[in-house]
Amino acid sequence: MIRRASVILTALLLLAACVGRLSDPVAEAEYEYSVGDVDAARSICENLLAGTRADSLSVDNLCRISVLMVKLAEYGDEEASMVAAARCMQTAISRDSDSVAAFVRALPVDEQAQTVLIQQLSNSIDQPFTLTDTISEPNY
Repeated sequence: MIRRASVILTALLLLAACVGRLSDPVAEAEYEYSVGDVDAARSICENLLAGTRADSLSVDNLCRISVLMVKLAEYGDEEASMVAAARCMQTAISRDSDSVAAFVRALPVDEQAQTVLIQQLSNSIDQPFTLTDTISEPNY
């Protein structure tokens, strides 16, 4: 009887863990990254950002995906990952820049630096860099 209860309890705990992970796909992607399955993490993020699905993501989730995509850039497909991170950040900032600022302040210091870089990249998407922006004409 005790063995049967133990099996049922184990099955319920596994089911609860699966349901919890499925209800927050961003947390699932973060978990997959934390256990070293970068391909699964990247796949989840790409799926979340595909088509119109990104429109339904909260500002917090966009920021979390942006941070995760920066981390995933270290494991391949660097350019695409950084572009995705910048676009997530750009969308988040356009929706609620104060929430983005609060999110960044809550990050560990090393992740803050990466996120500020992504914010700068996302700003450059809206305001492309030109040489005349930084080089002035000489005064002879």
